[in-house]
Amino acid sequence: MTSSSRSRTTARRAGVAILGVPVLALSLGACSGLGDPTAAAVVDGRTISERDVQIIASELADGTGGAVTPAQVVPLMVVAGVVDEITQNTVSRQGAQEALDAQAEAQQQPLQEYSDATLDFIATNLELSSIQQDQLAAAEFTERLEELDVRINPRYGSVDPEQGISQGIGAPSFPWLGQPDGAQPLG
Repeated sequence: MTSSSRSRTTARRAGVAILGVPVLALSLGACSGLGDPTAAAVVDGRTISERDVQIIASELADGTGGAVTPAQVVPLMVVAGVVDEITQNTVSRQGAQEALDAQAEAQQQPLQEYSDATLDFIATNLELSSIQQDQLAAAEFTERLEELDVRINPRYGSVDPEQGISQGIGAPSFPWLGQPDGAQPLG
C-alpha cells in the first residue's frame, strides 16, 4: 500500500488489538508466505509495504515525542479497509492533521506536516473510535474481519485464528488523539 495510491474505500484488512481496541478473534487464512519481501503484511492480496509502516512509525514518534514501533502500526493498517468501509471515510486527512496539530500544541511541540500514509493511519484510528461506540458498527466490523485473508511478516507480529494479531510488544495507546472538532460517533 503506497501513501499516494491508498484506496481507503476498497482496501480490506483484519482485526487486532490496537489503540485501546480489544483483541478480536479472527478466522484468518494462511499466515505464512507473504510472496513479497517488501511486505509488512498482505491482506486479501493487497500489500501493506514495510516502507509505509516505517514512515508512519517514524513520523508519529517524531511528531508526538512518543515511542511508536512498526509492530504497533501494522495491526491498524491491517484493519483500515474494513474501518474505512464501515465509517465511509468520515475522517479526512485534514481532520487527521488537525488532531495531530492539536496534540503537538498541547505538548508544546512544533507542528509538522505528515505523509498521506500517516494521515490515513490517524484517520483510521479516529474512525475506529466511532466504531467502538456503535454496537451495530462493531458487530459489522467483527463479521467483516472474519472474512479476511491476512498474512503478517514475522518481524511485525503473527496471526492466530483464536487470538487475532499479536505484536509481542503490546498494543499501542494514543490517548491524546481524540476526535477532531465536530466528529460524531456512527449511528
